[in-house]
Amino acid sequence: MKKSLFLGLFLLSAALSSAQTNFENGVVSAMGNSGSAYVGGALALGLNPSRLLSYEYFEQKASIAIFPVGFTVNNNSISATLYNELFGKKTRGARGNKTEWTDSDKRKLLEAIGDELEVNARASIMLLGASYFHDDKVGAFGFHIIDHVGGRGTFNREFLEYSLYGNERFLGREVGGARNTTSNAYWYREYALSYAREFKTQFRARSLRPIESVKVGASLKWIAAHAYSEAQDESRIYHSPTGDSLSATVRYVTTSAARGKWQDPNSTESFSFFPESVGSGVGIDLGISFNYRETMTFAASLNNLGFVSFGDNALVKTADTTVSFAGLNDPISGSSNKNQLDSIKNAVQAQTRKTDRFTRALPIHLRLGFGLILDDHLDFPAAVTVDYVQGFNGNFGNTGIPILGIGGEIRPIRSMPLRSGMQFGGRQGFAWSFGIGYDNPNLAIDFNVGNIFSPFFPSRIKNLTFGLALRGRFLGVER
Repeated sequence: MKKSLFLGLFLLSAALSSAQTNFENGVVSAMGNSGSAYVGGALALGLNPSRLLSYEYFEQKASIAIFPVGFTVNNNSISATLYNELFGKKTRGARGNKTEWTDSDKRKLLEAIGDELEVNARASIMLLGASYFHDDKVGAFGFHIIDHVGGRGTFNREFLEYSLYGNERFLGREVGGARNTTSNAYWYREYALSYAREFKTQFRARSLRPIESVKVGASLKWIAAHAYSEAQDESRIYHSPTGDSLSATVRYVTTSAARGKWQDPNSTESFSFFPESVGSGVGIDLGISFNYRETMTFAASLNNLGFVSFGDNALVKTADTTVSFAGLNDPISGSSNKNQLDSIKNAVQAQTRKTDRFTRALPIHLRLGFGLILDDHLDFPAAVTVDYVQGFNGNFGNTGIPILGIGGEIRPIRSMPLRSGMQFGGRQGFAWSFGIGYDNPNLAIDFNVGNIFSPFFPSRIKNLTFGLALRGRFLGVER
């Protein structure tokens, strides 16, 4: 049980994943979550709709994304090396299924975690994505369907210490304190129709070159939610100085909407990749971009303005009570204190009720991008990109911690782009990504890793991020 718990925490945890990152976009992910002012066509879907008016390196009017997918799993504490030290049978010389931890092992785990273990995971897959740039007068169109699946949680370090050492370290102290345990998980699918058009401008300034046109775009989204769950646990435990009694405040709230066994363990409904939704909503992306001095591009987008309303199979479970426990045995007769145990069990059970509806805002965020083409200064095509992303809530993997991405692309061989970038901020902190692709006028294949060291030092990393994307392009541009 102990091994399964921590293996699950390692594989399904992350301090990184956020809605400000686009894992299904192999080009942007490879360049440190930057490139919104550089990519175009189908690569702009879900990023900045105004960039539908821009071509990729090989100019084609139409592009189709072929099931691009990206995922990340990581955590803020447990590396593969630490996991192997604590659970590896060969390295520890363990026999059978049991692994005994020494006091040194426990200290290593607690020191690695710090105040709390923050967990998160996310995957995105574009089931369908297509763009078409007709001409400057008519504009460009796009359509996409993207699935977003993820979860996030924090685990109070004191409760972990309590499970490792029992009450010996908490006599006369409170377990839990002000640090709460929170979690959420979700699966929703967005259907989006996008449109972009270019407008001539009259901008003139004495010291600046004129900005001749501005690209403007918008995406209208319909959200179908298939599963959602969130929990807020503020429980705490107080032990008497002698350890023979305790007082516990059990206080938590869980809100969920789902079908099948996710909501009801007794359900016979089987899992489906196209289930009936339990909630719906709408969202809007707004984008703008313009070129300056031909080699510089600026872009800005405000994404996911909207909400999701959950109404089907929605449940709320609450518990808010304080219980006292004087011991397993009656202090006078010495017999088992069954009545007290039964009363505590009844007191801490959650009250479940159905709710008509609850609403959550989509992961709203602002993205500012800059791109610089360096072809004139080098013997091969190259570009530098910078993006700043600011989230405005904590829903669906979002975070208010800003992200700065700096990256670029070079093409020493025109058909084999090399990409790399660094990301700062967000829940992840620092990450150095890398990607490689194969690109010709009609087909593009992009692969990226979110941590450039993962292929070389797999035992030292705390996160795994990968992406794979294919695109087809056709209808050449007439000059």
